Amino acid sequence: MLKRILFSAVWLLMLVFVFHQQAVAQVLNFNDDDFLSMVKGDDEVSPLADSLFTRYVLSLQRVSERNQISAVRQLMSCASRYPAYYEQWMRLCHRRLYEEIDTLCYDAIYLKILRRALVDSLLTEVSKERCRYYERLLQQHAPGSTLRDFVVNLREGGEARLHRLLERKPAVLFFFDPSCIRCQLLMSRLRREKTLLRAVNEGEVLMFAVCVSEDFPFWETIKNDFPSSWRVALLSESEHRSGANAYIFDRFPMLLLVDAKQRVLLKNPTLYELMQRLNRSK
Repeated sequence: MLKRILFSAVWLLMLVFVFHQQAVAQVLNFNDDDFLSMVKGDDEVSPLADSLFTRYVLSLQRVSERNQISAVRQLMSCASRYPAYYEQWMRLCHRRLYEEIDTLCYDAIYLKILRRALVDSLLTEVSKERCRYYERLLQQHAPGSTLRDFVVNLREGGEARLHRLLERKPAVLFFFDPSCIRCQLLMSRLRREKTLLRAVNEGEVLMFAVCVSEDFPFWETIKNDFPSSWRVALLSESEHRSGANAYIFDRFPMLLLVDAKQRVLLKNPTLYELMQRLNRSK
C-alpha cells in the first residue's frame, strides 16, 4: 500500500513537472537565435522580429508569474549572446512594453527584463541609467503601495484633495490626457464595460476620471461629456506648477484600482483583468 502511495506521488510530481515545462515552452517558442538575430545592429528592427516579439509578449501574459520569470531569464540569456545587438534589443523591449501599451500593460514583464539587463555587462552606463529610470517609473503606484494624493478641480466646481473624494470605497481611477489617442480608446471601452457600469450604478465601486492636461479652456468644453455616474476632475494648476508630477505621469493613460483604504490593487491592468477583479468583489 505504501509503495502504491509513493508511486502515485512520484507520478503526480512528474506530471506537474511536465506541465510546467510545457507552459514554459509555450512562451519560449520565439526565443531562439533566429528571432534574436533579426534585431539588427542599427536603429532598425526587422518587421518579422517585431511581429514575433509582440506574439511572444502576448504569450507571456497567459502564463503564471513563475513561468514568466523562467521565460524572461532564458530569453535574456539568449539575448546576451548577441552583444552587438543588445542595445537594439532593449530598445525593442522598451518600444513594445512601455511606449505602445495601448489598453494592455506589460509593466511586470518589462520590470523583469530591465532587472535582468541591469546585471549584464552588455549595456553602456548611459543605457543602464535609462533602465534604472524606467524601473523607478514602473514602480510608481505599484500594487500594494498607497495612492498618492493630488489636488484636483471638480467638474461641478471647487477644489479638493483626491483622497477626500474617494468615499472610503473601492475606486477605479483613470488618469488621462484628452489629446492622447490611447486615452480616448481606453475611455471609450471603459464607458461600454457592462461589469464596470453595474458596479458603479450599484455603489460597489467609484469611477473617477482625472484629466492631467494643462489646456484649461479645452477642459471646460469636455468636462460635461463624461457619464453622470462618474466622478470627474482636472488636476489643479498648482500640481502642474510643482513639477513633481512629471515623474508620475510619464505616460498615458494610467488606470488604477484601489481599495477602500486607498491601497493600489491593480496598476494598468487589461480590461479583462479589471473586470475579473470587479466580478470577484461582488
